[in-house]
Amino acid sequence: SVNGQCVFSRSQFNQVNGYSEFIRTYGRDDEDFYERLQTSGFDRKEISPRDLDFIDHDQDARMANQFAPRSDGGIEQIILRDPVYNELRNIHFAQALPWGPQRLGATYATTDRGDRWSVLRRNKSTELAIPAQVDRDARLRALRTLTSSVVGLPSTSALKLTEDACIKLLANRMISKEKRG
Repeated sequence: SVNGQCVFSRSQFNQVNGYSEFIRTYGRDDEDFYERLQTSGFDRKEISPRDLDFIDHDQDARMANQFAPRSDGGIEQIILRDPVYNELRNIHFAQALPWGPQRLGATYATTDRGDRWSVLRRNKSTELAIPAQVDRDARLRALRTLTSSVVGLPSTSALKLTEDACIKLLANRMISKEKRG
């Protein structure tokens, strides 16, 4: 997939206030950014995969630095490491907490600098908090959709599930799948 590969000007980046700082896990940050650029009047042109070189790697290698290492393999660890779950949560964050020029983002400090590059670190104490209710809603929506997909439950039925019911259904399916390898 080349979806995360993009080229844009500093002016374009600044016009939409960059990437949403409410999206803090894997998934959807690029699409949210591209949609806001298009809404601001910029054209989206796809990069051909033929124009890029890739380092072959599997899903585990691609996701290795996205999440904390697994501690016990429990269902919560499995869910939090699931890219679909995280993307679904981020879709909700993008809808509930739209990012743009009206948002004041976190501050950054330069930690290393070269001739043509700099390393910046976000000051997490200045980042905007995700309201607890938005976080809970995002979690439940993601759990319901993931449960529907993993268990094969119709989405209309999944909409009626509580968080605990989703966790139990996912645990039955996902933990046994992990044990099988």
